[in-house]
Amino acid sequence: MSDEDCEHAAVSETPVLSDGGESLLSRVFAALAHQRRRYVLYYLRDNQQVQTDELASQIVAWERNVPTEEVPAEASEQVHAELVHSHLPKLEDYGLVEYDPRTGDVGYTYPPSILDDVLKLAATIEEPP
Repeated sequence: MSDEDCEHAAVSETPVLSDGGESLLSRVFAALAHQRRRYVLYYLRDNQQVQTDELASQIVAWERNVPTEEVPAEASEQVHAELVHSHLPKLEDYGLVEYDPRTGDVGYTYPPSILDDVLKLAATIEEPP
């Protein structure tokens, strides 16, 4: 077998990580493009499971740099609506979280290892609360 054949064999044996034609790396970066989605992932990385109302309150608290007890109800409701109608379905479509809109459960069960690496880097740069 020539060197060229070995190189071709190695390339063809490398698994292609994709979903609907979009690579895993592309999905991770698309997910991290919005700060609130990053906050969702930061929270889930540490807690694994959360209800959407608790998550919304925590995100507002981080954005305003206040304790969750001081989060205004209307601000939490606004973020909650944005999470359930936009961010959580996107994160689920990207295969990064499990989201049940009926119960409001959000889980971070089996994230790809690259997500944890990229989240660590993003947290270092962003320094979330």
